[in-house]
Amino acid sequence: MLSKQPQEFLSRIDKEKSLKDVTVVFSTNGSTMPSDTLISLLKKCKKVSIAVSLDGTNAAFEYIRNPLSWPEVESNCVNMSTLADNIAVGITNNIGIQNIDELIQIHQWYSEISAKSKIRSIDYFYTVGTLSLHNASGRLLDVWRQKLSSWQGSLPVIDQFIKFLGSCTGQKDDDIWLKHLQMIDQRRGLNWMQALPNLYESYRRI
Repeated sequence: MLSKQPQEFLSRIDKEKSLKDVTVVFSTNGSTMPSDTLISLLKKCKKVSIAVSLDGTNAAFEYIRNPLSWPEVESNCVNMSTLADNIAVGITNNIGIQNIDELIQIHQWYSEISAKSKIRSIDYFYTVGTLSLHNASGRLLDVWRQKLSSWQGSLPVIDQFIKFLGSCTGQKDDDIWLKHLQMIDQRRGLNWMQALPNLYESYRRI
């Protein structure tokens, strides 16, 4: 939404041809609302899908998506969902070591917000790289399996991640992701143990 290119691109199509058969897909972190000019162009399109990447709520969101503000992004999600009938807003989450403990809270937030807004969907993907669930120790994986087992059968997403955790063989220790979060904290002046208390509680169990 910060880039002028989508607006320029759609304006050109609008002038030279027509937007009525155009489908637009945006991926955004939700920090910025589209401009009035862009909104007017999107309303002319056949269909617009806006996928907002969250990966957490409240303090967890603000740590993972630093320096964004959770209240501001939450408000933007709701406001974007009411722009026009042809504009659909959905939520996406990349789940890894940093936020597997936030899974229930994320889904509960979505259930509440979708009941009073026009946010239409929520999807979950697996984080790749350093914070992949594959980089957690076997003992930590067991903690998460135990935590999620009490929710088994209640939500499809829980069953999805219980199955995925079962496919993770686990590392000998947790040095890989711990060093990564410590590096982030040092660079940003943050503290993951305070911002991600659910992850810290899981880690303390081992």
